[in-house]
Amino acid sequence: MSAANAKSKSAKRSLSVVEATQLVSGRLLTGEDKINQEHHQILKASSLDHAEAGCVCFANKAKALSQISEVSGVVCLISEDLEKEAPPGPIYIVVDHPKNRFSALLAVMYPPEGSTGQIHPMVDISPEAKLGKNVQIDSFVHIGHGVVIGDNTIIKSGVVIADEVVIGHDTMIMANANIMNASIGNHVVIGAGVVIGQTGFGLTEDGENHLVTHIGGVSIGDHSYIGPKCSLDRGMLNNTVIGARVMIDSHCNVAHNVTIGDGTIICARTGIAGSVKIGCRNILGPAVKVADHVIIGDDNLFVSLTGVTKQVGNNQVMGGFPAVPVADFRYQVAALRRLVREVKQKAKERV
Repeated sequence: MSAANAKSKSAKRSLSVVEATQLVSGRLLTGEDKINQEHHQILKASSLDHAEAGCVCFANKAKALSQISEVSGVVCLISEDLEKEAPPGPIYIVVDHPKNRFSALLAVMYPPEGSTGQIHPMVDISPEAKLGKNVQIDSFVHIGHGVVIGDNTIIKSGVVIADEVVIGHDTMIMANANIMNASIGNHVVIGAGVVIGQTGFGLTEDGENHLVTHIGGVSIGDHSYIGPKCSLDRGMLNNTVIGARVMIDSHCNVAHNVTIGDGTIICARTGIAGSVKIGCRNILGPAVKVADHVIIGDDNLFVSLTGVTKQVGNNQVMGGFPAVPVADFRYQVAALRRLVREVKQKAKERV
């Protein structure tokens, strides 16, 4: 990356150090020049390794702080346990969770795109659709009859919204998404190229391989995020349900009749087969696969590439295929490596 590309984008809103400290419920670690510190302006956010005067960054580890020790005019969020190890130079704000508090600053300094309230002339909107106040609709969008869209929602170019879809307020639908048979909540982000509400992959078992008729839909709760290129299938009889504050990364598939509880995080390339029930606040790492009809409890963590084939309770850390507690998975890996070494050694002895 060139030096020009490495520079951070200037914020839409600058903050004084005092304002920033109040926003993050922090404590300013003041030096001798207290007045100048308090009035110092934060102009943009930056990573530690590209921090310069006027930037704000954060550090979770003492080793990272050495990257900015020689730069003055940098504001850095640190945790209380780093306070004594912080080298002179930067202005420090002590907070409970530096990364989370840094995120809160980003939201204020770089506010999300707001609706312009404009509707492009090159759109196809049914006269029976109901649009709320200040809805933005960009070019080449199709909106079917009976669609309801809440206030301040943004529909980007190339989106297709089929008949009877309901979309809440302050929601963002990114370019080329295709939405049918769905009810979407408020403050939801639907990524580019997402397909929601298509018929699920349910086949007849008579050897003819016909798709089974689906009459359910998809329900997505408030404040959820569906990443680019995901597909969420409609339920066969009842809805596929995505809870509130569910975060789904890109290139994931959620099959028909699936239920995903509030606060669950699903990383990229994960596949969830039909009729799976996932509880609240689970984390599924990259490329996790869940077999059909599996029931998963609350507050579990599934490491990358885990294959879940049986019921999982609560508060488990699982890995491997088929999924087992991660400590057992590590023993399995160690045993396999030991076996491979033994086989190789025996092969050499026979030669």
